Amino acid sequence: MNQGWSKSTKILVGVCVGIFFMCMGSCAVLKHLFAPSKDALTRVTSPDGKHDVVLVEVNGGATTDYVYWICVVPTDSTNFKNAFFVADGVSEKGDFGLVWEGEKLVAWVPKDCREFKRLPRANLGWWRSVEVEYR
Repeated sequence: MNQGWSKSTKILVGVCVGIFFMCMGSCAVLKHLFAPSKDALTRVTSPDGKHDVVLVEVNGGATTDYVYWICVVPTDSTNFKNAFFVADGVSEKGDFGLVWEGEKLVAWVPKDCREFKRLPRANLGWWRSVEVEYR
């Protein structure tokens, strides 16, 4: 009785596994190469100095419009996640304004933008959040 796989089966499995890992690696490289750029335009530090509210311009490429995120991140972080405001169709970047008023965050947003996300509170992590007032 034959125990285990034949030599040709082992070669076939090895080739299939190799092709799988090559495909996964190339997907990771392509994702990194063609990811949209995220540039911080405005950064305002909270009164306690632990967090920054950041206006981020996301550029998806030549065929897309700029998208603007507003998010709260730890001070000096560039990990722009958990945006509490997302919009595009902004004619003037200068129409945005961000300021901390004590424990509240005030955000001025352009009237002509197309909003995708507008949350009343911004997540600070560990079940903490800050109220956001839009003007």
